[in-house]
Amino acid sequence: MENAFKHGVSQEINSAKIKIELIADENSILFKIENTTSLHKANSHHKDRDAIGLQNINKQLDLLYPNNHTLAIDEQKEKYKVTLKLNAK
Repeated sequence: MENAFKHGVSQEINSAKIKIELIADENSILFKIENTTSLHKANSHHKDRDAIGLQNINKQLDLLYPNNHTLAIDEQKEKYKVTLKLNAK
């Protein structure tokens, strides 16, 4: 969630949007966050650093929730969406 503020909208204070959704029941937790992408970020090249961060996140999820999670990232020109589902063990 911090990245939505830090990397997604910090440069676009007047036009930025962040949508957060959390759904929980006895079987799972579903967390969705979507933010507009700043024009600065869209025009810059941070792919290598981002890829390392995503690798680290996936390793942590594999350690904490082996075979009990799904992570989907949808990166478009003007928005970035992450969906994380954690299943009960």
